[in-house]
Amino acid sequence: MKPSDAPGTPVTDAVCSDQVKLGVDSPDAGIPESLAVAAEALMVMTRSRAEAGTDQSEYQDERWRRIKVHQDEDLWIQQMKKVLKGDVSDRPRNQVKKIAKGFDPFVLDSREVLYTLSTSTSERPHKNQSERRLVVPETLRADMLHYSHEDFQGGHQGINRTFERLRSEFYWIGMYANVQKFVRECVDCASAKGRPPVLCPSPGNIEPIYPFEVVSMDFVTELPESDRGNTYLLLFQDQFSGYVMWKPMRKTEAQNVAEGY
Repeated sequence: MKPSDAPGTPVTDAVCSDQVKLGVDSPDAGIPESLAVAAEALMVMTRSRAEAGTDQSEYQDERWRRIKVHQDEDLWIQQMKKVLKGDVSDRPRNQVKKIAKGFDPFVLDSREVLYTLSTSTSERPHKNQSERRLVVPETLRADMLHYSHEDFQGGHQGINRTFERLRSEFYWIGMYANVQKFVRECVDCASAKGRPPVLCPSPGNIEPIYPFEVVSMDFVTELPESDRGNTYLLLFQDQFSGYVMWKPMRKTEAQNVAEGY
């Protein structure tokens, strides 16, 4: 379930500037399941998940409290929250517009956690008119990149799929560039698929200058079985002189080839 699909979560918008909106959720609204899982990945837990006897709602409150703490330590998010709260008396109007210019509307929930509202488009259709995405502070982006790409649910997808998975529920400026860098530097992905980052030139044809400097090898297979049970013929050819040697073989395994040579 995405954040916007949570039932009973009304968002009331009030214009704070030409492009910024303020919304407050119902205090009784539950945490969407997918967002709750992501929130757990967002935090760097310094203790066990929950102490014995701790109520589940208290644990959820603690998770959101930590997310808010990280958001409040981010300078850009601090400025955006001040604009949403109307605390812009010490800022000129043109600076307020500059903060919000070019971005989707932003909202604060009842916990003062910052979200962005993504408008439905033909390229990104939503069931509802708008979709909430959690604004991720800079200190937690590395955790989110790991969660979306290297976690067992991520499956080491490519750049575009990892980006789309993140963008569906989260937001930060420069997300695509961060995903691109993270995926390209993933050791598992680099060693398992794709072309090498540095392409070396082909050595071309190797021309020997003395006998047995370069020797080629090949097999002749599916021959009639000999009296000694051989069905293969191992061939060696000296590329300098063209001299050919051969040896009857029963098997073509590496150990047998080494012994035949």
